[in-house]
Amino acid sequence: MTKVIFVRHGRTNYNEEGKYDGIGNAQLTQVGKSQANEIAEIFKSEKIHAIYASPLQRCIDTITPLALSKNLEIISDNAFIEIQSPGIQDKVFSCKEYKWENWYGGGEKIIEVDERVRSGLEKIIKNHDWETVVICAHWDTTFMGRNFFHNYDYDTEKYSCDLFLENNPEKYDIHAMYGIEETK
Repeated sequence: MTKVIFVRHGRTNYNEEGKYDGIGNAQLTQVGKSQANEIAEIFKSEKIHAIYASPLQRCIDTITPLALSKNLEIISDNAFIEIQSPGIQDKVFSCKEYKWENWYGGGEKIIEVDERVRSGLEKIIKNHDWETVVICAHWDTTFMGRNFFHNYDYDTEKYSCDLFLENNPEKYDIHAMYGIEETK
């Protein structure tokens, strides 16, 4: 069994401004940099075999302290890049206004994101049997990754992210998730 630990990138300047930054260049804030250092501390006694990350700088910066502490290279993987939504890039964003199936912002549909995340996870599981792997990614991709393992019965044709959470209160709040989830 492969152990997968999902880490969402630390807090960014876009998070603080309530703006959407799909594949742009959001930067970690001081809070985000502190969160990155905390991740290394949290996992100081955990045996980690590999670290994967979205190629976007906010993910690389978040996971770098852990990679340095474990003497591991970060494997950049486009499977875990944020959903591409150019129509809402740099705009104030509320999840309530968009349904994932209609490719909010004129970009990818969430079903497409789900397919690429699943494909990435299947490769990781195949290549890291009985190992522990950390993946640093974004809110949509970590949600889809968790869905892969937990099978939330998430209907991409029915839900917006807020409606899903409203109807499934036992699930994690993806808006507030600046942290870690372990999945086996």
